[in-house]
Amino acid sequence: MLDLAKVNISHFRSEVDLEHGTHFTALPTPYVTGYQGESSEKLKIGSTAVWVINDPSAKVGFLEFSGAGLSTLENRIAVKEKKDVDFRRTLATRREKRPQKRPKRCKCERAAKMRY
Repeated sequence: MLDLAKVNISHFRSEVDLEHGTHFTALPTPYVTGYQGESSEKLKIGSTAVWVINDPSAKVGFLEFSGAGLSTLENRIAVKEKKDVDFRRTLATRREKRPQKRPKRCKCERAAKMRY
């Protein structure tokens, strides 16, 4: 049972890591290079903001996640889920192999049989 608990805790941690990573990699992250604006000036983003950058060497875009880090987490989760299923099958098999105890009869049933 301890092994099953350890796998479940590890599975939970991996799920949390995957959700955390998915959240941050799914969010669009803008970048600007070659822009020399005022030091106090902040570039705002949104439907009401427009960036006018006069430097032709400046580049603007969005970072996009393309690494394999999250797929590694997904694979580890699949392995842990398989272990979980295997542990549960093992437990079920052990329960089936246990010798069945005969139910004890109460004294009144034994006494009734003795009279006849």
